[in-house]
Amino acid sequence: MNKCVGSLLLVILMVSSNGTVSGAPVDIPLSLKGIDEENTNFHVSFESDFLAERDLNDFDGVIEEANFYSIKFVSPLYSKDITQANAYFGIGQVGDAVYKATFLGQDVKYNLDESIAWETGINFCIGKFSENNIIHVVDVKYRRAESMEYGSVVVGNKTYSASQLSLANDAKYDEWQVAFLLCKKIGVLLPYVGAKYSDVRVSAKVQAGGTVYNMNTTRSDKVLGVVLGCSLFAGDNFIVDAETRFGDEIGITLRAGYSF
Repeated sequence: MNKCVGSLLLVILMVSSNGTVSGAPVDIPLSLKGIDEENTNFHVSFESDFLAERDLNDFDGVIEEANFYSIKFVSPLYSKDITQANAYFGIGQVGDAVYKATFLGQDVKYNLDESIAWETGINFCIGKFSENNIIHVVDVKYRRAESMEYGSVVVGNKTYSASQLSLANDAKYDEWQVAFLLCKKIGVLLPYVGAKYSDVRVSAKVQAGGTVYNMNTTRSDKVLGVVLGCSLFAGDNFIVDAETRFGDEIGITLRAGYSF
């Protein structure tokens, strides 16, 4: 079993390091397997979240890409009978982030450097973890990245390096998300499906070639999306999970967790 788990973790890390695919992933309780018992365990997980193509509501804006890599710590808040609650905090970085906007017919692309990103949230679970039972999960979270500096800015076909930019305000990204999921145990698998509300706000401002390109603070164009995923419980302590999101965004998340 340890070799199997090690192989699964290795696959996740290999896929994550080569991913090129924003909105935040939806978290199911890592301790879901033990929902029939009082939960007093702490959990840690490693997560790679690849975001591609999220439309914004101003300047024909688009988040073309943003890759989040983080370590997440989960602490139980409450567990009794069929009810469970967990709080979590994640810290890591966002890389390969690209914002795109149009000003007076001119396409402008902001290529952003790596920056620290963090998230915090809470999830609630109601249901009995056994065959043929539906488990209900509500996940609420906030994710933020700020002080994102510019690697370069492309205006039309001309590229400006960071040293050629002026009046540059660090780009920002923040998001609130609420999701509702339905899960069902099938052997060691836990497939889930649900809906989410996700509101993203981004900002970027630079002067390139004597012109200021200011996105101000613009929000996501669509806020409702669909979540599909599946978790695999590998032994008593490990869990691996894959998730995709669409509707308001295109996103893929891979994670591996361990319960102490």
